[in-house]
Amino acid sequence: MTAFAGENAFYRHGDLRVSTDAVKNQAEETPRKLVALRSADGDLLVAYLPDNREIVLDLKSMAPGLTGRWFNPVTGASVSVEPPVVPGSIATLRRPAGWMDAVLLLSKPDRAG
Repeated sequence: MTAFAGENAFYRHGDLRVSTDAVKNQAEETPRKLVALRSADGDLLVAYLPDNREIVLDLKSMAPGLTGRWFNPVTGASVSVEPPVVPGSIATLRRPAGWMDAVLLLSKPDRAG
């Protein structure tokens, strides 16, 4: 996950807290459990999909103007989230085809640490 950590090193770890209410399609099996962390002000959300095709997120408490990006923790590749993220909604986001696991980053474009 070097590319993800290096490219986004300006995010302070202390800003993020586990958000158990954000994930609406939590897996039953422990190895497939989804995890989401969000900032207190709702301008950043990071989620990990270990072996799940999609994540359903409650974005009702997230800030407006978020953009999304998928990161492949194996290859370091990244792609934009399609369709665009709509804060204030329940969103179903599908990881890119061919990826076994994925990291999702939702953030305000101007967020800096």
